[in-house]
Amino acid sequence: MLCREQPLQPNASALMFGVNIIGEPILKGMNSAIYKTRASDGTVHFLKVVDNWCIGNNLPAAQHPNIRRVIHHHKDQNAIYLLMEPVIGSLYSQFMSMPKEGECQIMVDDLNVQMNIKFIFSQVLDILYYLHGCGIYHHNLEPQSIFYTFHPDNMPEVKLFDFDCTTIHADDVQSFGISLYQVLMNQVSIISSKQAIINEVLNDDSAFQHNYTPVFSEFIRGILHPEVDHRWSLAKACTDFALIDAFWLPRVTEDEPECRPKCEECRGL
Repeated sequence: MLCREQPLQPNASALMFGVNIIGEPILKGMNSAIYKTRASDGTVHFLKVVDNWCIGNNLPAAQHPNIRRVIHHHKDQNAIYLLMEPVIGSLYSQFMSMPKEGECQIMVDDLNVQMNIKFIFSQVLDILYYLHGCGIYHHNLEPQSIFYTFHPDNMPEVKLFDFDCTTIHADDVQSFGISLYQVLMNQVSIISSKQAIINEVLNDDSAFQHNYTPVFSEFIRGILHPEVDHRWSLAKACTDFALIDAFWLPRVTEDEPECRPKCEECRGL
């Protein structure tokens, strides 16, 4: 009589790969979980555990430099265990921080930092364009799932790998816009729904609307349009994102406070 193969626990799979899991999952999707792990030499890797019924191993068959490479994998009847190449961190850890007590969220208004963010999100658009060309959708795009490392020239390089049910259509363009908003606004905690962000962007009288440049205004409105038929395509988003040379309008005075006690950012939308 054949015995059914017992699924590995994440800790067991990590030990099999020579790493140890650090804490609870850092991300949970519909069909997967991601764990931060550390090797004996201190190198940080991420371990992804995917439900086995998902198609393939949740990664496109073709290769792309910004899709993280699997360095070890194991498969049983219930799950696929993927140990990914090392990265430094996510956009969440790099650009977003919880304000201290009594402080408000501070939007990113340094032009150099804005251009670094643009450089990173340009890579994200390039990856999404590639994936959609393969009939694959990310389905879980957010600052916590956009990882990065550095080139030898110290330029950031995006690494994506967290794909959920990747052949099911998902609006990655809208998720891209929400993620960009969260990073630019340093919005660590979304108190309201994502719809609140869309409403803020489309509201002509909002503080957000009064601060960004006309080119960025047209872009963010296009990719977050509430009607799918009028929402920008990924191809148009890629083309027009390259035209943005600044996200925010220059401040009127250098000593102007970052935000007032009851501004939109402080209220968490």
